[in-house]
Amino acid sequence: MRSPLRAAAALCVCLSAPECARAGERLPVEPDWTDATLMALDLGVVFGLKAAVPHARHDGDRGAINPIDAWAVQWGTHDDALVTSNIGVGLGAAWAVVHSVTTGRDHGADAGLARAVTYSESVLTTLAVAEIAKQAAQRPRPCTYQATRRLDPDLGCSPSDDDAYLSFFSGHTASAAALSATAAYWAVRDGRATRAAVTIAAGAALTTAVGVERVRAGKHFPTDVATGAFVGAVVGVLTPWLRGERTESADAPAARVMPAALGLAGVF
Repeated sequence: MRSPLRAAAALCVCLSAPECARAGERLPVEPDWTDATLMALDLGVVFGLKAAVPHARHDGDRGAINPIDAWAVQWGTHDDALVTSNIGVGLGAAWAVVHSVTTGRDHGADAGLARAVTYSESVLTTLAVAEIAKQAAQRPRPCTYQATRRLDPDLGCSPSDDDAYLSFFSGHTASAAALSATAAYWAVRDGRATRAAVTIAAGAALTTAVGVERVRAGKHFPTDVATGAFVGAVVGVLTPWLRGERTESADAPAARVMPAALGLAGVF
């Protein structure tokens, strides 16, 4: 899956090219205490569940695999895919950083910080939802069905390893989808058709590449990555919409109030 990752990287580089700021561009509203509260809540859910919920299982609890996912046990044996899937998520994070920095350069530090906070909320809320689903489903990873790989202590696939039973759904894929969807939301809202099309294409390529690599690595089933992509895309669109936006005009920015970021906590 090197080609999709390379294509996504090339598209991200193109999207990062400097462009002139223009009047009427939509920018996220400045962050406030509700943003800090939401991100703290998300982090508390992720790390709290990992620390507090016992979820290690025994070898006999793995159960049957549905026909849609069964082939992933034979195909998902590529250790190198662990690295490439991490690189894919890193590309999405790098795009978010570049986008935030260029926004700050063109529109001021507050606008850049607002962009960065929105991306962060997209990812953290997605990861919180993913952690709740993982702990509730307790689904064994594909590598737990692979006799030889279960013996490798570095893979986290042994019956006594807690991480071996957190397959549903894919946090990597969901994170890539959330970052991509947030970027696509802004690109569409700005009304630049070419840039919006390229942004959507880059996000789709990146999310697909990360999802396929997680299956190749034996860490997730196809239904895990498909669900992760869907959830990440939904959260990635809802987050900037719920936070609201302002339109920068030649005279003064006109604020437009929309539901606060804390509303995400109620949605999920």
